[in-house]
Amino acid sequence: MISITLHKVKRVFINNFKNTVKSKAYARFVGLDFKERDAIFSDNYFDLSAGVSRIVTVAKQDLDKPATAEELRAQLTVRSVFDI
Repeated sequence: MISITLHKVKRVFINNFKNTVKSKAYARFVGLDFKERDAIFSDNYFDLSAGVSRIVTVAKQDLDKPATAEELRAQLTVRSVFDI
């Protein structure tokens, strides 16, 4: 089983939210999504090597409607080819 850790969604800049993704093993085609929201991620569907972190941001302007970091955290999902 591949363990992909999604760290807290943080508000980093006034106009962006930051997501840090890390895996204990190689993860192929890691993808982030929101359960009931539409957004454009700075990077999506990428390979993640073991122990390496990847920071993915979402600009507030790229959300379908305004949200807080807490709302996004509750909606965010992460998966890889392993989950298909």
